[in-house]
Amino acid sequence: MLATTYGAHSVRALAEGKRGTMVALQAGDIITVPISEAVANVKTVPQDGQMIRTARDTGISFGAVDEANYHVSTSAIAVS
Repeated sequence: MLATTYGAHSVRALAEGKRGTMVALQAGDIITVPISEAVANVKTVPQDGQMIRTARDTGISFGAVDEANYHVSTSAIAVS
């Protein structure tokens, strides 16, 4: 649902003539933010945070030297 909300907000922003912006989640609301503001500061997330764990669980790689240690092996999953 979140991805659909981002997409819908993006389309509305374009229809309103907004350019050079991106959509963001801020305090539970989807807002538009100027790209220049969005990239003005480096933003980090905890390496062991939920978003990183979920990304790795779905196969996304972050290029860590020991990246293979983070991914779940499908052969290790028992199906009953």
